[in-house]
Amino acid sequence: MLHSLPVLITHNAQVTFDEEPIKTVEEISVEVEIPRFIEELTDQEVTEGDTVTLFVKVDGKPFPELTWYRDGVEIQPDDRHTIDIRGNFAALIMNDIQPEDDAEYSITASNKAGKATSKCELFVNPLGDAPSFISSISDLEVELESPIVLQCQVRGTPKKITWLKDGEEVDGDRYKTNYEEEVVTLTIEQSIPEDEGEYTIKAINDKGVATSSAEVLVHIEAPVFTTQLEDVVIELADTAVFRCKVTGIPKPKLQWYIEDTPVVEGPKYSTAFEDNVATLEIKEVSMDESPMFVTCKAENVAGEARSSAELTVEGIYI
Repeated sequence: MLHSLPVLITHNAQVTFDEEPIKTVEEISVEVEIPRFIEELTDQEVTEGDTVTLFVKVDGKPFPELTWYRDGVEIQPDDRHTIDIRGNFAALIMNDIQPEDDAEYSITASNKAGKATSKCELFVNPLGDAPSFISSISDLEVELESPIVLQCQVRGTPKKITWLKDGEEVDGDRYKTNYEEEVVTLTIEQSIPEDEGEYTIKAINDKGVATSSAEVLVHIEAPVFTTQLEDVVIELADTAVFRCKVTGIPKPKLQWYIEDTPVVEGPKYSTAFEDNVATLEIKEVSMDESPMFVTCKAENVAGEARSSAELTVEGIYI
């Protein structure tokens, strides 16, 4: 804006002078910095009932607003939680730590220039004892189809007990588990070859984990004829008896053959298998049945074996 100032000059003459423009805009400069953590949060491990302090050193212009979180949920000050800010230092103080305080903690610092976050984990060890085994499960060898029983004694009041076979949790109606008065039992009533392997029991509570392992062997043996069939020579119309001795685990199943035809129980043929002794009786043998080739086949899950002999009928000549 231009102002005209009247000036009185002698000789009664009036002269007007112009003034320079006057500046009316003030320039203002404000410095800002994105928040940053000079000292970050660090992981801590504490015991139930302790007092813990989480702290950071933070900078930023203007000084940032600070917000604390537990597993993503904002923490509000109360009788157990105190939030303190002194200079560049900020602290979260928690009294009487509980197992549920075991979580991820974070603090966010924000201003109009941006924000920054620092995180840590708080590990809370509950009061009381971790599980431990007074007696462990032991290696076991059982015969096929026999029961498998694994038993141990555990203390420390486990909240969860898990049984594993070869690293995988056991599952199914075949597995019966029991936990009573510190004694833990796993029972498989009838073993199969697939039950062989390493078994592990895992006892867990908030204080810790204890494990015990043992090997289970399911014993099987392929059939073996400890006494072979022998050739039989009989009179016409007599009864021929073939006898052998065979072992195996589990007990083998037997099948008798005449030549290549399976023997079927009936008036002509009868069989028995007791105390590892196998018997075949052939009644009223005729001349047409001589010579006869007889075979006993023994079979189980481990394999099979055969034993053979010949039947000869002696003729009557006049």
